[in-house]
Amino acid sequence: MGKIVTLTLNPAIDKTVTLPRLEPGRVNRLSQVRIDPGGKGINVARALHQLGADVIAVGFNGGWTGRLLVDHLQREGIHHCLVTLQADTRINWKLVETEANRVTDINEPGFQVTEKEMETLEQRLASVLEEADAAVFSGSLPDGVSDDVYYRLIRLAHRKDVPVFLDADGMSFRKGVEAVPFAVKPNLDELAKWTGSPIQGDQDVREAGHRLLDKGVEAAVISMGESGAWFFTKEQELRTIPVPVENAHPVGAGDAMVAGLVYGVTSGWNWEKTARFATAAGSVAASYSGTQFGSLQQVEEAARKVRFFTD
Repeated sequence: MGKIVTLTLNPAIDKTVTLPRLEPGRVNRLSQVRIDPGGKGINVARALHQLGADVIAVGFNGGWTGRLLVDHLQREGIHHCLVTLQADTRINWKLVETEANRVTDINEPGFQVTEKEMETLEQRLASVLEEADAAVFSGSLPDGVSDDVYYRLIRLAHRKDVPVFLDADGMSFRKGVEAVPFAVKPNLDELAKWTGSPIQGDQDVREAGHRLLDKGVEAAVISMGESGAWFFTKEQELRTIPVPVENAHPVGAGDAMVAGLVYGVTSGWNWEKTARFATAAGSVAASYSGTQFGSLQQVEEAARKVRFFTD
């Protein structure tokens, strides 16, 4: 396994606050506050680092919140190559209600990016891709970035002979798929947007998964939260059943699954082992409060308990 590059165009500071229950219109007192660096690509980088992978985080960053994000990355020992902007990196709030076992996300839109700043990022990405074995492009887009950005950057990675794992939403995902990344990982909502119709059962998932493969994608993973995930290649079709997690915290679990997927593929594992490991990585992340990820030993132990669904 060589170097893995992650791209985060719209990073964040994740502020997870815990309280018994949210009472709108009243003063709510928190029982716990946790701050983590965030944004989907940053999360994938942190999860991969926890697994022992050689990873570098590329993206935008700015302001006092950006300095806080860099401080956290440096303390965790994560290499980064971020384009500094004047505006502040956004703050995403995660409200955890313990009595209802419910998590509410309140996400800021992010900063404005100029055409020149985007050109600078593309130059830096091109440079780090020279030594990469794989890349992960994931997350939302800040203002000023066109929705064909993943299409362009996947084509850039193709020219460097670097396989891309794409995890995005809406039009940026749709256009990104047209550039034929190596793998994609939509959740059910993102998949429904791509197909243009509701996903109402396993057969709908199967049909959509094979439609993605027909686009040229070599691997399609459809995440379904606590219900596990579908893993598709041209040769195999698997559905995993994860280990149940009590009081699950889903923030970052999908990103941990992407990290597990990349780790397995770049390690040369077979599809069954990769599917177990990726599913376990998501479950372990969901067992933590805030945006935290499991060690290699923790994920390997959980992977042994992952089962496959059979009709």
